[in-house]
Amino acid sequence: LPMPSPKVRVRTENFFDTISQSIGFNDLDFESVAFSDAYHVSADDDRFAYALFHPPMIELFLRRRPDTARFGDGYLLLRGTGWSAGDLDHHMRLAGDILDTWPRHLLAGGRA
Repeated sequence: LPMPSPKVRVRTENFFDTISQSIGFNDLDFESVAFSDAYHVSADDDRFAYALFHPPMIELFLRRRPDTARFGDGYLLLRGTGWSAGDLDHHMRLAGDILDTWPRHLLAGGRA
């Protein structure tokens, strides 16, 4: 990543998320209902996560649909379901797109 960052975990929503939300365990909600419905987001620093997932990053995730992304300590981890050469190429391009979409205002001071 272009800078050290707090941990942010993003994964596709699942059935158990719906159950856990009904008993009070919530993930972060964003202005984009489509993104909030598609992804479960948790973070060590909520403000940083909201700054990271600005509209261009949300659009990237909705368009490219990664299964899991983890940010933190200067690293980006993408996890998918396949291990073919095409899957590796896809994830490498996705990682590049995420870096290209990184909010510039987070580069200066590091935190939201």
